[in-house]
Amino acid sequence: VGGGGLRGGRPQVGRVGRAGRGTATGVRRGAEALTADLWACRWLRGGEVVAYDRDEAHRVAKVYRSLERDLIAEIKGGTITVANALVKLLRLQQLTGGALKVDESDTVIEVSTAKRDLLADVLEDLPHEPIVIFCRFHHDLDAVHRVATRLNRPCAELSGRINELGVWTGWTGGILAVQVQAGSLGIDLTHARYALFYSLGFSLGQYTQAKARLVRPGQEHSVTFYHLLARGTIDEGIMRALDAKAEVVQYVVEELRK
Repeated sequence: VGGGGLRGGRPQVGRVGRAGRGTATGVRRGAEALTADLWACRWLRGGEVVAYDRDEAHRVAKVYRSLERDLIAEIKGGTITVANALVKLLRLQQLTGGALKVDESDTVIEVSTAKRDLLADVLEDLPHEPIVIFCRFHHDLDAVHRVATRLNRPCAELSGRINELGVWTGWTGGILAVQVQAGSLGIDLTHARYALFYSLGFSLGQYTQAKARLVRPGQEHSVTFYHLLARGTIDEGIMRALDAKAEVVQYVVEELRK
């Protein structure tokens, strides 16, 4: 699986060993994107099917496509605009991470572990050293903690609910789960040279600043960024918008309209 690194803004190429389960290599204008095949009903390792959960994949795909069709119909019918599309786009994005919010409730249920399993495989391939993982939702932060426990790796968090940055910098091989909104502030994450985006925000400024937390004075290594995306979903549209330096919500709504 290829890696796209940055030192002083110049792209570099790195490699990690084997292809992970459910992964595929893809390049999005210089940003390394690893895709979780949530909808294809197959899990791949080294090109071979090693596990198969048709029921789960079909169930998640059905829910996602239903929500997507409803949104597209509303966009084309003029009842959904850029101004009021955000809530429904967020719901689609949560689903790519395996979470589904129950209507008129704060309850979130887990419907898929595909992206979480992809994260575990990527972490197993990377060197055992400090790693930053950017997330959008609390469910995604919780998924990072669960993967870290599964891999017997220490994990700290920097988010609106807790600040354990100082704890993480004291570790030699720990994981820091960072909420994108918190990680885009003026903090120093140069303790790590690897960063993953488990989920992306809708702000180009926050995305750029999150990456700048690692690529800044004090960083002594090339920095490699990975993006975990659900194939054929809003994840890829958000990535295209960020690569194009466009206003994300407007870009994704226009893509759906077309």
